[in-house]
Amino acid sequence: MSLKKLGIAVFVMHFILVLGFILLLLPLVGIIIAAIAGIITFILAILMIVAAGQARRPVILILGIVGLFIPLCLFIASIMAMCHKEDRYAGMSL
Repeated sequence: MSLKKLGIAVFVMHFILVLGFILLLLPLVGIIIAAIAGIITFILAILMIVAAGQARRPVILILGIVGLFIPLCLFIASIMAMCHKEDRYAGMSL
């Protein structure tokens, strides 16, 4: 897979990941979409880092490393948002 195709795939998966994060209004759907997109984006970013390292392109290598942390941060934030919602609902039931 070429670097251009990997870059496009990572961009699309970041978009889907953000969409899943926005869909946290529907908790289960948002978590499922964010989890799947996060895992796929993580794998694609690793492939992008490997391909950029072999092609000796430092800028793309840095973008790939940044691409690793974005899905990880959004996934952690989505889990924290879900926990916050559950705490809020638990407080309302008392």
